[in-house]
Amino acid sequence: ARVRDCRAEPSVRAEIAKNYVELGLACRASGQPSSARDAFENALAFEPSNPRYLDLLLDTCILEGAKKRAQEILAALKDVNPDNQKIQALAGRIALLPDERPRAAVRKRRAAPKVRMPS
Repeated sequence: ARVRDCRAEPSVRAEIAKNYVELGLACRASGQPSSARDAFENALAFEPSNPRYLDLLLDTCILEGAKKRAQEILAALKDVNPDNQKIQALAGRIALLPDERPRAAVRKRRAAPKVRMPS
């Protein structure tokens, strides 16, 4: 779940964001990219223009295959840090990701088949 209310003092916001990043790094290291992504999203709620946090979220989105979100984060990263020398390489990695399926189709595919019990 994302954090919504981020009206703390700047120094407090920075410390909270740093804690979310540490959590995200721990989640990613333990093989939980979805939890890592949530933590990095929360860090960005507190410091939306932090290029390191954008980079971590972008890398995690690529790892998860979240192409659309990766493209959004790449655009934000370009705005914040246009001189980032990794932008071209990141754009290439995103381009290699398959297009995402609509969520409803994914849910249908993953749904367990209904089993009818004989009467």
